[in-house]
This record gives sequence, structure tokens and C-alpha cells, in this order.
Amino acid sequence: MTRSLASPRRGPLCLAVLAALAASACNDSPSATEPGSLLPVQGSAPVGVPGWNLIDTLAVQVVGPGGNPREGITVTWAVTVGGGTITPLADSTDATGLARAVWTLGPTAGPNEVEASTVNDGELSFQSTGEAFRVDQVAGGLLMGCGLVQGAIWCWGESAWVSPEPVSDPNLNGWMVQSPGLVDSAHTFVSLAVAGQTVCGLDAAGAAWCASPASPAMTAVQGAPPFRAIAGSANAFNGNYCGLAVSDSTAWCWRADSTAVQLTGSPAFTQLDIEDAFGTNQEFFACGLLVDSTAACWGAGPLGDSSQAGSATAVVVSGGHTFAQLGVGARFACGRTAGGEVWCWGKEWVPDQGVIGEVLVPTLARTGASDLSVGLEFAMTFDGAGLTRWEGATFEAVPPVGGLDGLPVNRFSVTAPSCLLLVDGQVYCHGEYWDRSSVWRDFEYAPVPPVRP
Repeated sequence: MTRSLASPRRGPLCLAVLAALAASACNDSPSATEPGSLLPVQGSAPVGVPGWNLIDTLAVQVVGPGGNPREGITVTWAVTVGGGTITPLADSTDATGLARAVWTLGPTAGPNEVEASTVNDGELSFQSTGEAFRVDQVAGGLLMGCGLVQGAIWCWGESAWVSPEPVSDPNLNGWMVQSPGLVDSAHTFVSLAVAGQTVCGLDAAGAAWCASPASPAMTAVQGAPPFRAIAGSANAFNGNYCGLAVSDSTAWCWRADSTAVQLTGSPAFTQLDIEDAFGTNQEFFACGLLVDSTAACWGAGPLGDSSQAGSATAVVVSGGHTFAQLGVGARFACGRTAGGEVWCWGKEWVPDQGVIGEVLVPTLARTGASDLSVGLEFAMTFDGAGLTRWEGATFEAVPPVGGLDGLPVNRFSVTAPSCLLLVDGQVYCHGEYWDRSSVWRDFEYAPVPPVRP
């Protein structure tokens, strides 16, 4: 005879078994066998630099049938498209049911995909596109970089008011989080410069326009003649600029929110660079190349003319050296000859000590240099061995900035070495572009992230 499960004698036992099963299901322990759900918590950035990790940490959550988080469930990650990597390949969920992973895109531009899965709870896929940010010209300061893309100005970095906010931890693996934002596409700019939290550009007619967080629309510089070149100070505290007039190549200078004024007694210059002079009430330190390729400087001394004095007008630098390139830092300057010699003068800076002395006349610092850039305390050159960097006019090398091994570097940015261009137009920067912390990351270049859709 078949006995019914509803038999009074067996009924309490069956109810107890059913109650135990229900309790087990509600507990959602790792031993639970009922399929649950794998939910996306943090998705991937829609675009990223090929060969670099995304700025977003991927995160998924495992929950049981009742919606309660499951701890200790193994989540497996696998790259399915693009050839990148994911770390870790497998991990267990924490007390909130979460598992996380860092995704590095494949080495070439194009689509990428990664998949997260568990044994019983399904799978999820995430997509991103490898895409490099490229510009025609780049200018960098301490806290902001800007580039020209077909005449439009894009900026990024700590002080770039147009940079989209990061979507997750800004300190993730030291990755730069500040994607470029559009400053202006209404004018066709042919050159640009960055100073502090401001950017200025020259249009095809030589008119100078500037923008800042307080005045984000590009506004024409008052009192300025048409310029053929422009330079800005890298210093984050002051937005100082100078330009060379089209008519006679004389120097005119201005703050981003003020009227341009011609340098008293200015000679004709072929190149120009400026920097703020620390501790001198926002005074310029500026140098230019004269028509015979010798240098002349003005501002806070020493100016390379064998004296310690400053000058409101340009004074010729001693030695008669002829330069192909000129760079100016905080109260020191360097010039590169056509033969690759680099001569420097001005204040002696020493790492962690500041100014310790003065170099009154140009003194040989380096040989074999193919490119030179100077900004704030540091000067940097390219040569056959790679990058060389030193602080001020001390000529004592400090650790070079890394991150460029094997990359085809083209040239430094305008007036400061904080950003540079690869031969294909990709932009790499170092410094406060990295994150929104108080830690300055001056020791490794990283690519500027692509524009977020």
C-alpha cells in the first residue's frame, strides 16, 4: 500500500524538513545550490587607452533568490574580445556579495569585452573601446594640459574646469583620471599656451583669446596686437602670458584677465618663454631669442648678464652663445644650441632644499640634446640615451620621469615638460594631472585618457 505524505503520522516530519530547506535558502550561504543572480554594480568606462587599465574598477554582486547577498561565491573573470587582461582572474565575494576586478584593454585600438561568471548565478559581459587621444599641438602647465584638435581647444587635469569628473577611485593604480573636455570649437586656433588655471590661444589672424574657470568662454585679450607666437607660465598660481607681435616681433605681456602691455624697450624676438618668479610678488622671469639667436632676459635676477640684478627691460645674456631653442623656469633659463649643447643660468635649485645659489653667466649643463623643455624647477632634455632631468641651474641630474620606454616620442609640449607628444599625436603627461590628492606624481608619464562619449 502506498502511504500518503499527508499521513498524520508523518506530517510533522515533512513540515520540519520543508522548514529546514526554507531556512537554508533564506540564509544564501556559499553551500546553497539554488541559482541566484549576478548583478552589475560598477560598469566599465566606455573608452580607454589601448594597453592601459580602465579608470573604473569593475564590480559585480551575487545575490540569492531572495535578493540577499551571498558571501564566498567564486566569480571568474575572462577577457573575451580585444586581448587585454583582467586582475584577478577569480575572486570570492565579500560580505556584501561584491567581487571586483581591474581591466587592462588590449594593445590595439578597437572593441574590448570581458565576462564575469559564477557556477550557478549566470554571467555578465562588459564592453569598452580602445581609443587614443591625439592632438595637433599640446601645451602643459603644473595642473592642466591643453591640446589643439583641428583648431579646437581641449583641456584636462586638476585645474581643467571642463574635465569630466572621474567615475570611480581616482587613485586606481596611479592612473590618470582627468579626461579632456572641450573649451572652444567656435574659433580656429593655430597655437595655444597654458598658465595656471587658464588657457590662451591664437587664431589664424593672430588674435589672442583666453579662458579661465571664472570666465570659461574664450574672450579676446584687450589692447593686444596680432601675435605670431604666445607663451604662458606653467606656475599654477598665476596666469601670466607674453606674445610676439606680428608687425615687429616685440614682446607684449598680460594676465589672462587683463590688458596686454608692450615690454618697455622690447627688441625683436624670434622665440619667447616665461615663468612666474617665486617670491617676487608675481613678477615675470622671461627670456627670448634675438634675431642673431643670442638670448636676452628680463624680470627677477639673475638674468645671465653676470650680475645678480633684475631688470624691467630685456638685457643680453653673456657669452654670445647662439641657441636653437630656449626654456625658462622659476628664475632660471636654459638654451640649446644647434649642436646639442645646453647652457643654463639663474637660480640654483636643489631637490628638497630650494634655492641655494646663483649661476650668473651661462654654464654648460648637457651635451647631445635633441629637444629641451623647462618648467618651474625642472629642465629636461631628450638625447640618444633618452630623458635627462635636472633641477634649476645646478646641473645635477635628478631621477628622470619614466613611463616612456620604447615609445616613439616626438617633442615636449610648449614651454613645459609636463606633457609631450608621441609621433602619432598621442599625449602623455605627468604631475597633478594624475589625481585629486595632495601627492604630486612627477615621476612617470601616462597617456591622457580619451574623450568620454
